[in-house]
Amino acid sequence: MGRTVHCVRLNKEADGLDFQLYPGELGKRIFDSICKEAWTDWQKKQT
Repeated sequence: MGRTVHCVRLNKEADGLDFQLYPGELGKRIFDSICKEAWTDWQKKQT
């Protein structure tokens, strides 16, 4: 288990992303407040 974040999308403590996916302030906000589960769900909705 890596780092834990409070996921704002799922409103729970969960595993955080492994690395910052986007540069800049937006990337930092995503990295600090979105969990892997929420990120995976979002990617599925895009395709």
